[in-house]
Amino acid sequence: MKKRVRLEAKEPKENKEVKTGREGRESRQQDKGQDAIALEDEAQNEGFAEWLRSSSGVELMRLFVIANSLVVFVTMAWPNMQEALYIVKDFIMGDE
Repeated sequence: MKKRVRLEAKEPKENKEVKTGREGRESRQQDKGQDAIALEDEAQNEGFAEWLRSSSGVELMRLFVIANSLVVFVTMAWPNMQEALYIVKDFIMGDE
């Protein structure tokens, strides 16, 4: 099992304004919220989800959707197709 390591790139503090009081608390809460969202996204981007987001995963998902649509169409339309084939067969062969 792989051990996951998270590397963080932080901006230097000299470029940031120092906020105090209410603005500082709100800013820190927003930063924590963004970090939580980033971790959540990384956790979801494992295994199947990672493969699905890749180009081969997208291509195979498109193929699956097309194949599944054909299967559903044939399954739903089979009784009508069968009836049409019997009508054509009776027309060609006659009522024997």
